[in-house]
Amino acid sequence: MFRMAGVDLTQLEGISETTALVVLSEVGPDLSAFPTEKHFASWLGLCPQHRGSGGKILKRRIRRGANRAARALRMAAQGCHHAKNALGAFYRRIQSRAGGPKALVATARKLAERVYRMLRYGAEYVRQSEQAYATAYHDRLVKSMAKKAAKLGYKLVPSPASS
Repeated sequence: MFRMAGVDLTQLEGISETTALVVLSEVGPDLSAFPTEKHFASWLGLCPQHRGSGGKILKRRIRRGANRAARALRMAAQGCHHAKNALGAFYRRIQSRAGGPKALVATARKLAERVYRMLRYGAEYVRQSEQAYATAYHDRLVKSMAKKAAKLGYKLVPSPASS
């Protein structure tokens, strides 16, 4: 696989040798047909499809299709449910907010974006720990809350740690 694609897709969380073979056989090693990650995710059918009128979303779902690569990525994402890594933490965070099926597709999309980056640019994959992901998410949350408070005329001040 490494000689054919130039990268080792099994470095990604949840992707085994068989999953990598399915993705490579369906997609191929050359992703120049897809200008961006979003185009690749759309081709896989892992992006939302909004049907709306007048600014109101009437129906929201993912595009249906019999894409074997997308099915393999969804199965790989399903294995991240109990995983102790950043992708597992992402899956659990989305699952608590939106439910299991949406978390599954969102995690599969994240996997697809990582596969795209590895195949297109030959980038090495650096695993992020669950703790580092939780810290980064907490920092983003605090930054967004501070911005909202400033917009309303308040200042967000952290409280001292209670012992």
